[in-house]
Amino acid sequence: MSETPNLPAIAPDAAAMVRIKSEIDISDRSRLVTFGERAQRSVVEFADRVLAQTQNQELGTTGQLLS
Repeated sequence: MSETPNLPAIAPDAAAMVRIKSEIDISDRSRLVTFGERAQRSVVEFADRVLAQTQNQELGTTGQLLS
């Protein structure tokens, strides 16, 4: 059962691409390292919340007390 999901194509936003491209200076290594840091932090915080909720649910009654 290896069905390929039928996902819609994602159309790039030309204006957003131009804006992002103008914000990136490939000669500035410190900017390259920190580019996308805010988005990465948001993803990590979300994953941490999901993991904490999952761990608490697996603990049963004790997990309910901790939530």
